[in-house]
Amino acid sequence: MINDTTLTSILSSIGSDRRSLRLALSIVCAVAVTQAEELNVTVTGIDDHKGGEIGIALYPGSSGFPMESSKATCVWLKADGTNITHCFRELKPGTYAVAVSHDLNGNHVTDTSWVGIPKEPWGVSKNIRPKMRAPRFEECSFSLTNSVPLSLVIAVKQ
Repeated sequence: MINDTTLTSILSSIGSDRRSLRLALSIVCAVAVTQAEELNVTVTGIDDHKGGEIGIALYPGSSGFPMESSKATCVWLKADGTNITHCFRELKPGTYAVAVSHDLNGNHVTDTSWVGIPKEPWGVSKNIRPKMRAPRFEECSFSLTNSVPLSLVIAVKQ
């Protein structure tokens, strides 16, 4: 991120002619456009007495959401406490969704029954919980559009 000190340094190092000023402004604009986004995900409702790990999967599109973690950027954190926060950094602007699982047996998979109902606590962005089907990307998605960090709170439930 460009702060006032950096901008002052850039401007003081160039001359006062229009060509140098134009170049400096082009550099500043290029850096501002390519700044990365941040997403803070706080997972609540964790039963830390059960142990295990919390998996947070960030999906950059609908492909694989919410169960195919190979299509997502995933982190696994020890279920230590009733709330856990993770910050995804340097994300490109776009539409995303998050799926969270409390993996109780350490296999890094949300275990399901033979009909596909999760056996382990889970949650998704916007805390959508359909009764008879998996959540859809369109219901859970959100946009990262500027340089202001976005924060989500996702509750895991059985």
